Amino acid sequence: MNSCNTRHPTGGAPFAAGPGEHRALATRSRLIAASGMTMMAKAVIVTVVAATLNQGWGGSLAGGLGLSWAFWVAGGLFARQAWLADPTPAPHREVVALATSCFAAILLPALTGVCLATILGVSAWLTSDEQTGVRGAGMTLLAMTGYLFWGPLLTWIVGPNVAAIDATVVGAVVHSSVHDNVVRFPTERHWLIIDIACTSIQNLSTALMLFVAIVRSFRATPKVSELAYLAAVFAIVVFVNDTRLVLMVRSLADYHWVHGENGRTIVNLAITFCGLLAAAICVRREAFG
Repeated sequence: MNSCNTRHPTGGAPFAAGPGEHRALATRSRLIAASGMTMMAKAVIVTVVAATLNQGWGGSLAGGLGLSWAFWVAGGLFARQAWLADPTPAPHREVVALATSCFAAILLPALTGVCLATILGVSAWLTSDEQTGVRGAGMTLLAMTGYLFWGPLLTWIVGPNVAAIDATVVGAVVHSSVHDNVVRFPTERHWLIIDIACTSIQNLSTALMLFVAIVRSFRATPKVSELAYLAAVFAIVVFVNDTRLVLMVRSLADYHWVHGENGRTIVNLAITFCGLLAAAICVRREAFG
């Protein structure tokens, strides 16, 4: 009987696959993929429907279905990582636990889906073999939950302090007076209020999610060197966000343009490009040989 040694597509250890042998459908990695996507779908379904109803299909698709296209890219990469990761059949108790979690995510409020996805991500990260892509998929799922919930929660907690820091930086650049999170327009009798939503925290969670999803697709186990790339990405995101605020405070005309759809699109594209570029450089050896 002939057999071939097939190397796992995510860089894991090889597994034997002979003629007539089939990979089990209910493997641990496939259950994690199905469970994670179910939990994420429950967490975002209301946002997607609301965006579609308010903006129509065209506007909703252009804006990332009420979220961002980085989220959907990360979701696709997570599903691929987990689905192809490990050919080992799942134990019965794990099948029952994941099925129960999925039903709970479907029946209970959206926040339940995020919390269950966080638990699933931590479990996949900490209990999986380093030689499979399940660990990387768990990290990607955690980054997605950070974008959906933990990033906004952090924004709500530390956002006022970050907004005050941003106001100080903007005021120093344009040589204008600052009071807490409010900056005076240098040439007009108007004030720019920097809300917590205008800080860079949520943008940082978007860049982190995209970076983790791409890097973990090529490298299941993190390296210390990745911290340097992440630090560079974070620095660029903060710079882009503060530059946006500086342009907004120049005049009312600049404020309306930068704060409008065109300005938001440019900022989102810049942040997405930075995340993609840093991830590509980080895994250039694995991706390009």
